[in-house]
Amino acid sequence: MFGKLLCDASKREPRQNCQADKAATREDAEGIMSAELRNDPNLTAHPGRVAATVAAAARINEKGYALLGSASFGGQ
Repeated sequence: MFGKLLCDASKREPRQNCQADKAATREDAEGIMSAELRNDPNLTAHPGRVAATVAAAARINEKGYALLGSASFGGQ
């Protein structure tokens, strides 16, 4: 839902398509943090902003992928 909101807000032409939702990554969080710092006159990171939220999601995703990678299915 959040992805759709951002997609709709960023459309410049009515027929522009947006990418499907994807899992947040550490690289996504770093890019967002960089943008937040560039746009903050005090160059300060603040808890609760978008970068912090994406970083938390990336950590959850990484843990989930690690658990999936170590699981065995079908008795193998």
